[in-house]
Amino acid sequence: MNAEEDIERRAHELWEAEGRPDSRALDHWFQAKEETACKALGSATYKATQQGSVVTVTASGALPRHGMQASLENNRLEPDDPDYAGVVLGYMLLFRPVGPLGEAGPVAFQATATFEYQGSVNKVLVFDRYGPHMVKVARPRVSVTKPEKVVPVLKSPAPKRSRK
Repeated sequence: MNAEEDIERRAHELWEAEGRPDSRALDHWFQAKEETACKALGSATYKATQQGSVVTVTASGALPRHGMQASLENNRLEPDDPDYAGVVLGYMLLFRPVGPLGEAGPVAFQATATFEYQGSVNKVLVFDRYGPHMVKVARPRVSVTKPEKVVPVLKSPAPKRSRK
C-alpha cells in the first residue's frame, strides 16, 4: 500500500466513525494526511536518570524508515526563559539518513546522551516534532543495609570424663 492509499483508507475510517456525514470528505482527507505524516516521522519515549554528577537521557522508539539513525543533540536553552525554569539542559531528537533510504519502518532505535552537572537535576527538556517534553530525572534508590548483628557464641568446656 502506498501513502496515497493509506490516506484514503484512513479518511474513509474517519468518515465512517463520524456516522458518514455529507460534505466532510475534505476534512477527513486532511486529518488522515496529517495522521499519516506524523506516523511517517517516527516516535519516541524519553527517560532521564542521574547518578552522582552524571545525567543520562535516553530516547527509544521507532524510526520512520530503514536507513535512518536517531540522535539526541544538545539544544541550548535561554536561562532567562520562564517556561523552562529549573531545566539545566535541553536536547533535540533528530532523525537523519545514514545511507540510501529503505522501506518504511518502523525500525526500533535507542539514542543516549550524557552530561555532567554538579548538583541535583530535576528535569531535562527534550524537543521533537511534537514539541517540548519535560522529562523528570530519576535517581536510583540507594539501599542501605544494616550490618548483621554478630552474637558471640560461647562454648562451654566439654565435661571431663572420669576414669574408673
